Amino acid sequence: LPPRTRIPIAQDAPMPDDALHPEETPASGGSLFHNTRFRSYAAQALVLVLDKQGKVVRFNKACEAVSGYSAEEMFKQGALMDLIPDKDRPGVEQTLELLFSGQSPVMHENHWTTRDGSNRLISWSNAILTNQAGEDSEVEHLIATGIDITQRRQAQTALKDSESRFRAIFMQSGIGIAICDHQGMIRDANPVLARMLGYTREGLNKLSISDLVHPENPGKDHHSFDILLASEV
Repeated sequence: LPPRTRIPIAQDAPMPDDALHPEETPASGGSLFHNTRFRSYAAQALVLVLDKQGKVVRFNKACEAVSGYSAEEMFKQGALMDLIPDKDRPGVEQTLELLFSGQSPVMHENHWTTRDGSNRLISWSNAILTNQAGEDSEVEHLIATGIDITQRRQAQTALKDSESRFRAIFMQSGIGIAICDHQGMIRDANPVLARMLGYTREGLNKLSISDLVHPENPGKDHHSFDILLASEV
């Protein structure tokens, strides 16, 4: 048989240099999946391997934990697509088609519907194994390395929603509001504050709190600002 060739595609989640050896593939019966460094790496991420028919031939413990399905269950033809919600299937099928044709969509995301019915969002990095080097090589296996980013994406969405709500309150409030940095420089002011002080919003953004303090009260206002910075209010 010609030697197996590894083509590294995934750049964002690189495997250790010697985690994969050219001669070791699922089909060859080599020690790829018994390699100590590979096992150490695989324990930290979802790792699955597909053959060129799209059948799962490796499904690590992390995949089992996230999906709720055993590797034995996933080895059935078509089992992988059963994990993927209908809305994500066209994108996954297109990605697999490109990868098995030798093209390289390095990263992609899709959901898994787990055994308990919940949806998990997985970010994948992909690498392919070919049967030989050179232009006549054919893809034999796809190695997909994934990270469950469900909570991260939920946190990002919650933060974006929170920022949107704050912005709406900031702009529509009936009281004057300014956003200052720790040195007292005004970074933003709402329309009400600008009207109250007779400035444009852009004009206020060039000033500091000190520029707006009445000459008779400089010490008192600075003290109040220091208390705010110390989170004592």
